[in-house]
Amino acid sequence: MSHVKQLPIIAGVEITTDMEGRFNLNALHRAGQAGGHKSPSQWLRRDEMKALIAELESQSVNLHFGPINTIRGGSAPGTFAHELLAVEYAGWISPAFRLQVNQTFIDYRTGKLGTTRAAANDRWIFELAVDTLRPDDASKLTMLKKFGEQRNQDMQFLPDYSESQGVHHSLSELLRRHHSVLSARKANQILVDLGYLEVRSRQSKTKGTKRFKCITGKGARYGCNLVSPSNPNETQAHWYDSQFQQLLGELESVARVVQT
Repeated sequence: MSHVKQLPIIAGVEITTDMEGRFNLNALHRAGQAGGHKSPSQWLRRDEMKALIAELESQSVNLHFGPINTIRGGSAPGTFAHELLAVEYAGWISPAFRLQVNQTFIDYRTGKLGTTRAAANDRWIFELAVDTLRPDDASKLTMLKKFGEQRNQDMQFLPDYSESQGVHHSLSELLRRHHSVLSARKANQILVDLGYLEVRSRQSKTKGTKRFKCITGKGARYGCNLVSPSNPNETQAHWYDSQFQQLLGELESVARVVQT
């Protein structure tokens, strides 16, 4: 079975090539998230780029194809450029983007791209999980340790515990401590109405769809999400002791309005 060489991917955009191995400048433009004033056509109109292309053509006596190739129509249209020109175009978008593109192209040529892509994909998965669950720092640390250990990485350099933003407890416990007449069920509903809490769901092999509560970005000043010890795919909402008096005031104020 022949090995298919992986194409470079930058910022989630696959940088395609033409038959001669020239890189798609339109794909680089999308990856660089640049506006229309940084499009390949604008870049090619610049006098210095015309001079650079002419110089490359004159020096590349062994180059059996042009440094620039524009394909219009068909299944893979775009402007394709020699690697040196593609890196120059990336630098015109921004210096940081030039460095990123240059390193990606080096990895592509040396066969390291598969490893680089796998690492980037793993990072994306972890960041997606953190963004979705919004766990506190201690839970992030636990998730990171498990994530690394599953990939046979030595995670002993990580500390055993990370301080969260403050002491926190469950809603039921804090309502009891503050002698509130609100039930946890009523308080949770108000938290959802205020946008501080949301109800999410996951699929369970034994219980079908299972729901769990997750503190939103808006509610993060009042509490944090702990990764559930029973399942890493769900969270438990905890609320900071130091902020709960203020939060309780909001809850009881809403409850009074609803009753009137």
